[in-house]
Amino acid sequence: MSKKYGYWETQGLKFESKYYALRHATIHNSEVWFKYHNEVWTAFDRSVLGKIPLNVLYRTRAQQLRDKYEYLILYYSGGADSHNVLRSFLDNSILLDEICVKMPKHILDGKYYSPNKIDLTARNYWSEWDYSIKPTLDVISQQHPNIKINIKDYIGNSTTKNIELLFEKSNHIRPAAMLYSDSVSDSDLVVSDSGKTVGHIFGTDKPLLLQKENAAYMFFNDFALSTTTSGPSNHENGECFYWAPDFPILPFEMAYQTSEYYNLNPNDRKFKVGPGTYFRSVSTRHSEKDVLHYLGQ
Repeated sequence: MSKKYGYWETQGLKFESKYYALRHATIHNSEVWFKYHNEVWTAFDRSVLGKIPLNVLYRTRAQQLRDKYEYLILYYSGGADSHNVLRSFLDNSILLDEICVKMPKHILDGKYYSPNKIDLTARNYWSEWDYSIKPTLDVISQQHPNIKINIKDYIGNSTTKNIELLFEKSNHIRPAAMLYSDSVSDSDLVVSDSGKTVGHIFGTDKPLLLQKENAAYMFFNDFALSTTTSGPSNHENGECFYWAPDFPILPFEMAYQTSEYYNLNPNDRKFKVGPGTYFRSVSTRHSEKDVLHYLGQ
C-alpha cells in the first residue's frame, strides 16, 4: 500500500503497513489513527458545494484521468460504483482503453453455481456475471470495439504462500479479497514495459456519512482504500475515481448531495451510519478530529 491511499500513525510514527502499526501500538500500548490526506479535506472550500452538477464532476474526473495516463484500465464489477465510472467515460466520449473484470475461471465455466433471478441474497453473488456483467460487456464489445475486454482469473494461480505474503500488502485478513485485490490486468506490465503510463481505475467508493448534533460529516475507510488499490505494479498508478485527493470536490459533492437527500427524506435516515460507528475499522482507532469532514447543517 502507498501513502497515496493513506497511512496509519501511532506515537508520531507513520506506517504504510497496518499490521506493523498495530504491532507497534500493541507493544507500546498506544492508539492507531488512519489518515488519508486530511490536509486536503480540511482546506477544501465548502462554499462551492451544491453549485456544480455531479454529472459534470464525473465527466471532469474522467477527463482528468484520461489526460494523466496513456493507457486506462477500469476494473469493472457490474455494481453501481464501477458502472457509473464506465458511463462517465462512454457518455462523454472519453476514451477508455480497457475494461478488466476479475472473475474466477471455474465460476465462468459454470461448475459451482446455477444462475438464477430468484435468490436475492448474497449467496447468489455469482449470478451477477450472467445478469449484469456479461450483458454489459456484450454491449460494449458491439458498440465500442476499440475498448479491450479482459477477464482476469484471480484464483487460478493462488497458493497458501501467496495468501500469507499478501497479508502485509492488503492489510486485512480476508484470503479471497486479498487475492482479488492483488490481481490486475495482464496489460499492466505489458503496456508499461512498452513505455506507456498505465492508470488503474477503481470505483472506490460511495460517500460515508455521519450525522452528529444536527451536522453532517463525511469520512474515509481504510479497508475500502487498501483492499481495492493494492494490485498495480506501480501503486502510484492506482486511482480511486471518487475518493481522489487531487479532485476533492467530487467526494465532497457526492456526500453533500447524499446528505441533502436525507434532509428531504427523513424516513430514510435509518440507512445512514449511526453515531460512534466511525471510530473503529478493524481495530484501528479514528479520532473525531482526524476522520470527520464537515459538510454542513
